[in-house]
Amino acid sequence: MSVLRPIFLYEDSGSRNDFGLHALVCACAGDHLANPRTYELTKKTESRPLRGDGNLRNACKDLDRTARRGQPVVAIFDADRVHRLLKLAPGAPLSDVIDAIKSESGSPPNLEVFVLERNLESVLDAIAQCHSSVNVGQLAEARRKRGNERDQILNAIANNPALRAVRDCIQERVPSLAAIVLAAARYLGPAP
Repeated sequence: MSVLRPIFLYEDSGSRNDFGLHALVCACAGDHLANPRTYELTKKTESRPLRGDGNLRNACKDLDRTARRGQPVVAIFDADRVHRLLKLAPGAPLSDVIDAIKSESGSPPNLEVFVLERNLESVLDAIAQCHSSVNVGQLAEARRKRGNERDQILNAIANNPALRAVRDCIQERVPSLAAIVLAAARYLGPAP
């Protein structure tokens, strides 16, 4: 496990302490590591929802400020607007997107960049397909970005050890999330 707490930067809005997507990432990593204590794993990382792709891009460009002690940084962009942000052709491969972000940042060794398929809504869509007892009304509000329904749904799935099959299903339906989870597992401890 890394001595320095890795920093996970997200394009989305939310509370650092109760950010549902990060709780889900840590819970899925815990599943891989056979550690069901999501809260404990979340405390071994730092979550920073940055409220926009421009803010996330700037945080990547200024890693000396973002990670003052040289901590590992995992930056998670949404695919829906990142091409426009970087002034790349809409069909440019995601590897070009990742290379462009790393290049702007000076390609530091402590930066990993991921692009989440579409955006957080792709995770919500997977939840609707994988979790039959999710509250449909709450899910609809979450898709409209109203209130804190997103965090409530994601935290409920993350914090329930009995929902591992749901978390596995979500990762199968959103492979880019699965890649983020594997990165988190690398930082949170060795696989059993």
